[in-house]
Amino acid sequence: MQQRRSQRTLISSEAELVVDNSNHTGMIADVSEEGIFIILHTIPGIDLDIALEKPVKLKFRLPSGEELILNCTVKWFYKATTTHSTLSIGMQITEPPLEYREFLKTLT
Repeated sequence: MQQRRSQRTLISSEAELVVDNSNHTGMIADVSEEGIFIILHTIPGIDLDIALEKPVKLKFRLPSGEELILNCTVKWFYKATTTHSTLSIGMQITEPPLEYREFLKTLT
């Protein structure tokens, strides 16, 4: 079993995933120094072009109200189809900015 390099912290924060200039709203489920896990509610008939190693952007607001935009790379994803379809995506943050690292310190 693969061990994570950094500890995950559970949060619930609305975010926007930008894929190929298309925005998709979701919820951040957990964060770490190097990664983020987001869950998107998918819309039937709209196919989100997600692939491993695909570069994406993640936008969300810090508690201060400041918008943070993170450059990320898709590391894994999983589509679930139940009553509501969801897309779970694990992403690695490309060079996490200082503002993000400072935000993580407030969560511990």
